[in-house]
Amino acid sequence: EHDELTDDKAHKVYIRNTSSSKENYFYVAYNASAAAAATTETIGKLYGGDWMLFPYNGNTNITVASSTTETQYLEYMVFADGVVAAKG
Repeated sequence: EHDELTDDKAHKVYIRNTSSSKENYFYVAYNASAAAAATTETIGKLYGGDWMLFPYNGNTNITVASSTTETQYLEYMVFADGVVAAKG
C-alpha cells in the first residue's frame, strides 16, 4: 500500500508477468481501474515474460488487471527509499 511509504522519495517498483503467454497480459495503471484500456492513467501492458521498473513517489496507488479470466501470475517488488528494514 502506498500509505506505508514516505511521500516524495525515490522509490522504485518492479513488476513482472511470469506467464509465458504472449496473448494474455496485465494492464498496469496509476489510481483508477487498470482494466479499462482507455484509462488515462494506464502505464502499459505486461505480456508473458515482460517486466517493468519505474520510479514511484509513494503518493499513488498502482493497480493491475488481467486481460483474461485464465490464471496468470504477477511478481512485484517495491524498492523503498529511506525505509529501515526490521532487524531479525
